[in-house]
Amino acid sequence: MRKIGFILLSALLVFASCEEEQKQLISVGFDDIDLGESGYWIGSDKKGELIDGVYHNSLKSGVLTFSNKYEEAEWGSTWSGFAVSSHTDTVTSGWLNQYSTIAGTGFSESKQFALVYDTATITLSNLNGDVEPVSMMLTNSTYTYKDIKDGGDFTDKFEDGDWFKVIIQGYNNSVLTGSIDFYLADFRNGKTELVREWTRVDLSKLGKPTQITFGFASSDVGEWGMNTPAYVCVDHIVLATLPSGK
Repeated sequence: MRKIGFILLSALLVFASCEEEQKQLISVGFDDIDLGESGYWIGSDKKGELIDGVYHNSLKSGVLTFSNKYEEAEWGSTWSGFAVSSHTDTVTSGWLNQYSTIAGTGFSESKQFALVYDTATITLSNLNGDVEPVSMMLTNSTYTYKDIKDGGDFTDKFEDGDWFKVIIQGYNNSVLTGSIDFYLADFRNGKTELVREWTRVDLSKLGKPTQITFGFASSDVGEWGMNTPAYVCVDHIVLATLPSGK
C-alpha cells in the first residue's frame, strides 16, 4: 500500500509539474495607449456608449478590457473607473495633480500606468483556455499620498489607528471567486505604513474570475462618505493561461 501511495503521489506531482510548464505568463501594461498632448486618457474622446448623459467606455490593453465612465456637465467633466496617465509629479498636492503617481514613474520605469478612481472593473478576454490572474503592481497616487501624509482640503492627516485600502474582488458569472484587501496606508497597531513604491499584489486568491472589480474603504469617513481620495495606481498585470482541455 505504501508503494502504491508513493506511485500515485509521484504521478500527481508529475501532472502538476507538466501543467505548470504548459502555462504561459502574459503581462499587460499601458504604454500602448495614446494619451495625446494632455498626457492622460479619461474617456473624454466620448467613444463609448452614451447612457443618461454618461459615456460608458471600454479601454483595451493586451487581453484585458478596463471600464471607464465619463460625463460632462455645467460645472465640469467627471470620470470614474480606469484612466491612463504619464504624469509623475511627486511634489504637488491636491486634486489638480490627480493623474500623477507618487512612485515618480510607471513600474520598472514604464512611461505610462493606469489609475483607478472610485470603482472599476477589468474584464478578462476569452483566450480559448483558462485564464488566471497572477499579480499586479500597485501604489498610491500623489494626490492620495499627500492628503494622507499632510492632510488636504477635505481630509485630515492620518494618525494612529487610521487606514486606507483598495478592495480587489474576482467574479465568475456574478459569483464571488475571491477577495483581497491591500492597504495603501496602515497606521493601526503602531504602524506608519504609507505605500510610495510599486508593490506586487498576489492575485492567486481570486481563482479564475471573468471579471475583477476595485473598490475602496477608509477610516476617514464623513457625512458624505469616504474623505480619503479614492485612487490607486495600477501597472504590470500578470496573467497565466492554460490551453483548453489541458
